[in-house]
Amino acid sequence: YTCDVGQYLDMDGDQECHPCPPGSYSLGGGARFDDWEKLPTGFSVTNEQFISPIREFRGHSSTAPANCSREGWVPKGKHLASTGGDCSATLVYTANLVKEGSVSFEYQYIDRESIFNFQVCGTTLESADVESLVSGAE
Repeated sequence: YTCDVGQYLDMDGDQECHPCPPGSYSLGGGARFDDWEKLPTGFSVTNEQFISPIREFRGHSSTAPANCSREGWVPKGKHLASTGGDCSATLVYTANLVKEGSVSFEYQYIDRESIFNFQVCGTTLESADVESLVSGAE
């Protein structure tokens, strides 16, 4: 959800919108996504076959095309899930950032062979820059 102009999202407290303190302002539009019944506006998903010499070494043929239309990121109510498989699934959120701020991701995975890549404004974030939650599946 988003906060209106003149309000801010208190991420460290109750995670609700509050009026800005005197002497500060907000353009509004800050967003938090916690309802994943459907893919929210601004998000898009693309899937393409993942070609890798490592896959070929493990006996997966790169000549047989994968059906990537059945794979990718899927809304699951309280979270998104990647179906995994032989395809690279890309989840993109597009926003017009007008001032300095922060972006945070929380992710979980059980497959140590999974590859994650986070980018903000076209800049790749190093793993040390990304806080992660690594645990078993629910």
